[in-house]
Amino acid sequence: ENTHNYVGSDNEITQTRTYNINFICNYMLGYYPFDTQICFMNISFLRLTDKYTLQLIQPENISYTGTRELSEYIFLRATVNNGTFADGLEGVTVKIFLKRNIFSQIMTIYVPTTLIMIVSYLTTFFNNRQWFGHIITINLTAMLVLTTMLTSIANDLPRTAAIKFIDIWMLFSMTIPVLEIFLHTIEDHFIRRENLQIKGSSERQ
Repeated sequence: ENTHNYVGSDNEITQTRTYNINFICNYMLGYYPFDTQICFMNISFLRLTDKYTLQLIQPENISYTGTRELSEYIFLRATVNNGTFADGLEGVTVKIFLKRNIFSQIMTIYVPTTLIMIVSYLTTFFNNRQWFGHIITINLTAMLVLTTMLTSIANDLPRTAAIKFIDIWMLFSMTIPVLEIFLHTIEDHFIRRENLQIKGSSERQ
C-alpha cells in the first residue's frame, strides 16, 4: 500500500456550502419611482464554535454573481464588511444597492400625464366667447382621467403614511386643468360683464 504524506502548510483544503435564505428588505418609497433601495443582510453564527468559520470569510472575496437587470430594479453594487450587530453577535453585513428601472413608469405615467397637461394648456388659446363650453368639458375630462390614474397608481403601491414623489407629480398634474377652468371662468365672467355694459349703453342711446 502506497502512502503519501504532505505538509499541511503547503496544501489547502476547500469546503463549499450552499445556503438558500429569504431576506426581507424594507423599501423606502418616498422618492418613488426615482428611488434607490438599500437592502441589508446580517449573517452571523449562533454557536461559539462557528466563530472560527467566520474568520475564514474574507469580505473582499465575496461578490454578486446574479443578473444586473432585474424585473423592476437595476443592481448597482454590494458591499460586504465584518461587523458586530445589535444583539452582540459577530458576523458579516451585506449592503445591496438597487435602483428602480423607471422606463416603464415614464412610458405609462409621465408621458401620458404630460400630454394631458399640454392638451389642457392648449385650451388657453381657444376663443372663450365661442368655445367656453368645450373648454370646460376638455378640462373636466382631463381632471377625470388624471384622478383615475392617481387612484390606479395608489392601488398598485403599498400603502404608506408618507407622501411619495409620484403623488406630488399627480397632484401637480391635476392643478393644471383646475387652473384652466378657474381662469376661463374669470374670463367668461368679464366677457358677460362687458356684454351687459355694451347692451346697457346701447339701450340708453
